[in-house]
Amino acid sequence: MTNYNAANCQGYDTSTGNITGTITVKNKAATPVAITGTDSSIAYTGATVDVSQYFSIDNNAGAATYTLVTGTNGGTGEGTLSDTTLTVTHTGTFKIKVSTAANGIFAAGEKTVTLTVDNGTILYTATDYSTTPPTKWGKVIFGVGCGLITFAIRRFGSYPEGVSFAILFMNLLTPYITKLTARKIFGGAAA
Repeated sequence: MTNYNAANCQGYDTSTGNITGTITVKNKAATPVAITGTDSSIAYTGATVDVSQYFSIDNNAGAATYTLVTGTNGGTGEGTLSDTTLTVTHTGTFKIKVSTAANGIFAAGEKTVTLTVDNGTILYTATDYSTTPPTKWGKVIFGVGCGLITFAIRRFGSYPEGVSFAILFMNLLTPYITKLTARKIFGGAAA
């Protein structure tokens, strides 16, 4: 306190020098807490993700609450966050915010990180000679079909990986695509 004169206080006894009553001292500002977080990328494995591992929170901070930022400021991924557990339904980016409550003389705080969940690096071979059409246009139809089926499974289904199913389905159609796109030899019989 600066420029403090006890004689100006209510309840001051000039004979004893004592002050009786209640004195309220307010901090000018609460002490800030340190919350750090790192934007990260992980591969989707089907398991849930503990988002608390992407934050470091000061021991003096109050209780931490994790939320999934949605709307125009949110990410492109789809999922739910329950306490610290993120369940991914469609891969993409997730903005996760941690907020800490005030704790005594320590202020509340918050930090947002971006977690990118991708489909991993699974490689597929859709160009196996024994299971793809031999004609140029057959290969085009096969590739477009794989792409459309993969898109449909990932976008409208609950399974994030659709490439393997797309290839299997298109392999079933290979004999029909081959027959449809086979070149007819001039002067020969129809295929």
